[in-house]
Amino acid sequence: MKKESERPTSFCYSIRSSISTSALSTFSDEGYHSDQKPSFSSSCSSLLYDELIQEQRDEEELEEENDDNNSDINSDNNTKDKEEFEIPHDSSEKKDSEHDLPPLLQSTRIIRISYSPATYALTFCIIFLSFYTLLFKITNKQHTFPPFFISFNFLFHITHLMAHWRQWLFIERYCIVYGTTLYWTGWLLGVFVFSERLNYVDPTTPFFWLLLIERRHAWGLLQWEFSGQLESQKTEFIVYRIWTLFGAGSVWGLIYIAMANMDGYPLHYLLRPYSVVKLLLVSALAGLIMICHWSFWTFQYRGVLWKRELREGIAVWCSEGVTRAGHVE
Repeated sequence: MKKESERPTSFCYSIRSSISTSALSTFSDEGYHSDQKPSFSSSCSSLLYDELIQEQRDEEELEEENDDNNSDINSDNNTKDKEEFEIPHDSSEKKDSEHDLPPLLQSTRIIRISYSPATYALTFCIIFLSFYTLLFKITNKQHTFPPFFISFNFLFHITHLMAHWRQWLFIERYCIVYGTTLYWTGWLLGVFVFSERLNYVDPTTPFFWLLLIERRHAWGLLQWEFSGQLESQKTEFIVYRIWTLFGAGSVWGLIYIAMANMDGYPLHYLLRPYSVVKLLLVSALAGLIMICHWSFWTFQYRGVLWKRELREGIAVWCSEGVTRAGHVE
């Protein structure tokens, strides 16, 4: 058996549920950190996993050798005593523990958390189109909401781009978790609910979904991690889901009412029961679409280990009944 100091340094990680705790052993986590979830020290590579199994097998072999020696010395004893020596209770528990260990393989797949040329191209296209629309395409200056929403879209993409460049991790995470839902909900409400309608053929919307698909693994991993933190505190998780389904739409509704009232729309028109119910239904639909989108790309994730938070680490996911670990770069 290896001494504790000879074991390779491991990563601190955040893990949601499905990996059996019997498969995890405690190693030193010196030099790594995670500020978002309770951190444990573990090995998710095949090397450390094989080491754990090998140590258990060495212990079993040592127990079996002792059992054989005891059996030779006490060969004249009754059969019951002999069986007790051959199958000790502790060895049986260790065998059961080994069977509980999930198969863990190191994958060659790499999740690109850093921005790719496609990410930059899509982001700059959205920024340029939003700026162009604000300057040249807004013809009706009497309506306040459309230019406000386009300005929000413009600032949202500049913010997450700058946060990634400057490594403002808190801002980057919240842009992904909240900003994407705010944009999508606001666009649907602006097209189907509000009197001051947005342009249905706004070219930034297809680019927005192309960006979400291009960043599906990287942003999905951050979304999964954030949701996983909240699942340990059910009240906060329920509040977050309510915000996704109704909260984002309510925020846009309040902003729209204030701006439309300034533009001359009476409050009794803006607060009609039919309009409020329609706003809540469209808001719930928008939130449900976002939940389905992220769930589709993240349901296989089981854990994430950060060597450098949001920049480098190891992700753990389940595929075809096998738990795999791959690098995040």
